[in-house]
Amino acid sequence: MENDQAKGLVFRLKKLWPLWKTTEEEEQVFYRKFKYYEYENMNIAIEQHKTSKQGSTASPKLYHILEVYKSISGKTSRKGTPVVGYEIECIAHEETTHRIGERIKFWATDIKYVYRGKKQEAAAIESAEAAGGIFGGQWIPRLINHDIEVVL
Repeated sequence: MENDQAKGLVFRLKKLWPLWKTTEEEEQVFYRKFKYYEYENMNIAIEQHKTSKQGSTASPKLYHILEVYKSISGKTSRKGTPVVGYEIECIAHEETTHRIGERIKFWATDIKYVYRGKKQEAAAIESAEAAGGIFGGQWIPRLINHDIEVVL
């Protein structure tokens, strides 16, 4: 995307999050990140972020915008097309409800790096257990192989 388009997206962010008190340095971070992505899909990702739980804050969350972008476009940037190996999902949490339904995707930059079979299952289960230790709650692994989702 062109620099002007990236600046236009940051201007749009300011309109969607009027309470966001940004600095010039923070805007520069957004410009530098946005320029590696496709304008149309980034625009959609910003909209989807705004209407999500994570977007209902006083300021936009760059990390979540980029995660939404990955999920809708199927790629991380012009530099490469990722492949989703598996994801984990929080299905219960004893302390809070905001994580329930949250999914974390585990990407590879090339299909040859995606674990298959038992190795993929073991990595997914290990990640779900680690998420429970880090974030709390109960996480389940989901294997994703070309539009087929398997809950372990």
